[in-house]
Amino acid sequence: MQERERTAIGSVLMMNETMIRFSCHCGHGFELADDTAGSDVQCPACGRLNDVPFMGDLSRLSGDGTYALDDQPPPTEPDRLTGLAYVFAKSKLDAEGNEIDLRNDPNEPIDASAFYRAEEAVHTNRPRYDPETGELITPIPVADDGREPRVDPATVPFAKPVITYAAAGALRPRSAGHVLLDLCQPLNGVVMFFIFFIHLTIGFFTFFAAMGIFIIAPGILAGIITVIAHYGNVIDDVGTEELDELPRPLRDLRFYEDIWMPLVGVSAAMLISYAPAWFALTDIRSDVAALAVGLPLALAGTFALPALLLTLLTSGSYSNLRPDRVLGVIRACGSRYFGVALLFLLAVIPYVWAMGGITIGAVRRAEGTVNLPMWVTNPGMITAFFVIGIFLMHLFCWHVGLLYRVNHREFPWVGRYHVRGPREEPVRKRPRYVSHLPSGPTKP
Repeated sequence: MQERERTAIGSVLMMNETMIRFSCHCGHGFELADDTAGSDVQCPACGRLNDVPFMGDLSRLSGDGTYALDDQPPPTEPDRLTGLAYVFAKSKLDAEGNEIDLRNDPNEPIDASAFYRAEEAVHTNRPRYDPETGELITPIPVADDGREPRVDPATVPFAKPVITYAAAGALRPRSAGHVLLDLCQPLNGVVMFFIFFIHLTIGFFTFFAAMGIFIIAPGILAGIITVIAHYGNVIDDVGTEELDELPRPLRDLRFYEDIWMPLVGVSAAMLISYAPAWFALTDIRSDVAALAVGLPLALAGTFALPALLLTLLTSGSYSNLRPDRVLGVIRACGSRYFGVALLFLLAVIPYVWAMGGITIGAVRRAEGTVNLPMWVTNPGMITAFFVIGIFLMHLFCWHVGLLYRVNHREFPWVGRYHVRGPREEPVRKRPRYVSHLPSGPTKP
């Protein structure tokens, strides 16, 4: 009797319980109770997570588990705009003046089941889902499984060295041929053209000054200052800054660093080198004696000029002008120093010839008489000498900067302000090795 009553009660419950029947994307069918609507169920066939539909969604559910679209408009949300304005408002206060607080309610429970499911999927072959968005995470193969040909990293364009100063060829000492090629770059040619134009401007102003128009004398002085400071900046940029290009005239227009310091350094080096020869040539009345004394002094000044330029422009202290320290600079540069001094001698001859020719020619033409030969003041010859002299003078300054770049660690200077790279630690005496093993019997 009791068994019949239990069977009747179970039949009534099965009749009252409504089942939800739907299919997964893979075709596997589900039959679940209605109290599981809105939850997630995992397909035992493919492992995907499926949302259990509600009873009202079964009519729009297709056989493959997707929802069929209808022509009815989506339901409207009358309070949607108000909620968005509350969340994304620029002000921190709402319409009633209360502070907007978008933090979660501490009393609201947090469902951590998605995080546990994602953590569990890491150690299994089941599909993984984003715990925040619920999207299916598709794995991307990154290991070399042999199915695709392996790409050689050397063939990738951005895997090759593209920075010129980081290449191995740029770290080698610059030879005379490399410097000559660097000086012939288009940008360096533009800089030398502007220096040539400044010299022509100086000659043009000199012509008018010889005619009595002295108001343009400041223009002549400004041009001379620009040229002298420019040669000092070339030595500083190539030497201390380790650049392989010429700086623009007057560089960054800083008065002390770009105008005053290079002007004083180059002028003082020229004065120290050639002042004794100048006094010997002008004070000694006998021409033979003047040449016998002045010419050796001029050659000695030409030989000492690169070391004086390095000392006055890059050492950072006038105390390094002491004769033994200047000779120490020459000794540290080695045999390459003689070639640099000879290069200045080759550069100064056409340079001074062109400057003297354009100045004397301007004065003579302003007075109306030309007593010099035509080939001395010929414009074509002066232009050719200017081009050769300016090019060789820039080449000389470039090599002087390279002397500093290669040998500045061996210069006997005090008060130095530039040391490229980390300082070398002093060599410490190695401590004597002491054995901590127990002493045993020794051999006789």
